[in-house]
Amino acid sequence: MFLYIFLLIKIYNCSIIKTEIIIRQISTNYNDYNYKEFVNNSQSR
Repeated sequence: MFLYIFLLIKIYNCSIIKTEIIIRQISTNYNDYNYKEFVNNSQSR
């Protein structure tokens, strides 16, 4: 029983970490895009 709970916690933590990594990647991509847009707009002026 204890082992089962332990495994559940492990799986749960892993999925949280994966989700966090995915969220981070998405936000980094988003920021990169915004930055490029910003640079393009600045140069065109």
